[in-house]
Amino acid sequence: VIFPTKWQIDDNELKELIEEYKFEEKINITKRQTILSDYLKKENIRYLDIFDDLKKANKNNDFYYEEGHFNKRGHELVADLIYEKLIKEKLI
Repeated sequence: VIFPTKWQIDDNELKELIEEYKFEEKINITKRQTILSDYLKKENIRYLDIFDDLKKANKNNDFYYEEGHFNKRGHELVADLIYEKLIKEKLI
């Protein structure tokens, strides 16, 4: 599973990050997902990138605790996404 960071999911967190570090250029917030997924595809390794699903479901950054770890809602959503992937690929 490729886990996105809190600032990748929440636009307000991203804005704070940009202001804090005074980034002048536009940030490619999915660069690490792209690099990792390209490698995994090349090596024929199954993976699940949950970035899009979390981004769509986000409402006021309610998946993460302040320090960036998933809270109960975040864990439940990720568990559901993993379960759906396992069913879809007939792994369970």
